[in-house]
Amino acid sequence: SSLQIGFVAIHIFILLIAVFVSLNTMQNYLAFERLVLLLSRPVRRWQIMAGVLLGLYQMILINWFLMTMGIWLVVLSHERMLLPFIWSGLSVAALLGILYVSLVVFFYCLMPNMMAGVLTIFVVIAGFGVSSARLVFARLGWPVFFEKAARLGLNALPQINALLGISMKELRFFHLNISTSFYIFQSFLLIAALGLFSCSAFERRSQF
Repeated sequence: SSLQIGFVAIHIFILLIAVFVSLNTMQNYLAFERLVLLLSRPVRRWQIMAGVLLGLYQMILINWFLMTMGIWLVVLSHERMLLPFIWSGLSVAALLGILYVSLVVFFYCLMPNMMAGVLTIFVVIAGFGVSSARLVFARLGWPVFFEKAARLGLNALPQINALLGISMKELRFFHLNISTSFYIFQSFLLIAALGLFSCSAFERRSQF
């Protein structure tokens, strides 16, 4: 259906926009010449990075709104019904877009080159396999310490599968038993942690 096509399209485009626009912004906005100009102003250095992050988040939200509006209008023209749940179901795409931006900026602060985008894609792919990895670790029968360490590492990854499941449940594709509030809260917590680390890393790196 048009809604299913829109669901797939918005998630693909949000990922591509988040990665490529974030990389381009970090490369251009934080180039050495521009960085010297920015740091000459009476602004705390972490505030510069916070401004970059907020600008990228705003860009994601604007693109998400325009794409969701387009999908909603197409479905409205076909179904002749308002279907307000489309907005709540596709809102997960906006959350994922903000998460992707946070990952790109985080990795760029660690290594200021194109590898930040590659690592973001790698983490996103790893996030798809979290649930399967949990089952594997549970069946291996490892010592308690290793099992707890593995679970802790898996919980630190973005729960992409779970978030997409929440989106599909809200869009009424499937009836899934997923703890919506837990995974949404975990995602916001991860975004906040990545943002704080990026601001701190940028402030340390720009001490020249």
